[in-house]
Amino acid sequence: AGYYTNAGGNNLTSNTSVYIGYDTRASASGNSNEIVIGASAQGNGSNSVTLGNGSVTKVITSGSIMAQGVSIGLGAGSINTNTAVGVNTLSRNTTGSFNTGMGNNALFGLNMTGNYNSAFGSSALSNNVGGASNAAFGVNALISNVNGSQNIAVGGNALSSNNGSYNTAVGATALNGNTNGEGNTAIGVQALGALNSSTNASYNTAIGMYALVNQTSGSNNTAIGYAASVPTLTGDNQVRIGNTGVTYAGVQVAWTITSDKRWKSNIQNSNLGLDFITKLHPVSYYRNNDESKKTEYGFIAQELEATLNNAGATNNGIISKDDKGMYSVRYNDLLAPMVKAIQEQQIIIEKQQKQIDDLKLLVNKLIDKK
Repeated sequence: AGYYTNAGGNNLTSNTSVYIGYDTRASASGNSNEIVIGASAQGNGSNSVTLGNGSVTKVITSGSIMAQGVSIGLGAGSINTNTAVGVNTLSRNTTGSFNTGMGNNALFGLNMTGNYNSAFGSSALSNNVGGASNAAFGVNALISNVNGSQNIAVGGNALSSNNGSYNTAVGATALNGNTNGEGNTAIGVQALGALNSSTNASYNTAIGMYALVNQTSGSNNTAIGYAASVPTLTGDNQVRIGNTGVTYAGVQVAWTITSDKRWKSNIQNSNLGLDFITKLHPVSYYRNNDESKKTEYGFIAQELEATLNNAGATNNGIISKDDKGMYSVRYNDLLAPMVKAIQEQQIIIEKQQKQIDDLKLLVNKLIDKK
């Protein structure tokens, strides 16, 4: 059926197709169940729907296609089940199937062959060629992705530099600096935003607005909380919960520290004991960010470092410094020197007790002689 001048064009035999608009055209005579709406719109084949003025730029050979907008081309060859809404959306697809593009220039990649991609937003996944199973929601989301697969980007400019795989970014500009890294997860505005994965930084996790925002490289880092950041912005295998403004952290049960012998090497008796412990300087203090001025007890990290150095323990895990030179202390490691100190002190006590007992015995003998 045709409506308006020249509607239906070259399809002269089908009674199940509909053409509406000036000079609408079927893709071939004899197509069935083809719906084409829009002036000069070109059909897609049997069992297809095309909506839009001049909307299709290529002829295809299979069905289950929907197009809407200007300059949309859903591909050529054995493709099916693509959906495009917007100017230039999917217009250069060649063999990709099961793709959905909604937004101007979405999935606009030249000679695109990727399958199972979803792009919602202007220029979302607009350079994708071979990448598959990607989901982009937001302006410029995954805009630079060419061959990366199984990425999820939700938010304007999320993963906008990405060409890696298995990344998840939720939040405006989240992971927008990532290039080749894999398996990164960023949830929050600008989370992991500066990560430059030309160094193949991978498997980082940032949850919270601005979490790990300044992280430039490194892998297997985890930060949870607003503006949470690990000590070394180029390091690996670090965990941070909360930012520097946190005044309380709690858990229902005691922390369990891994301590299996099979995770350790070069096991030696502790060289830190009573002499080391007696040189420590315990102090009380207030935290600068604690408005309630609660008294805390501990050590000054710089003083503790000096004591460790004097004891010959310069290469230790007790003291650490971040990129800004701020010190931290791993108090758990002080438990072993304290136990060693008690053991050494007990030996002294037992020797003294024996001397006392011997002196008492000698006194008693002298008394008995009188």
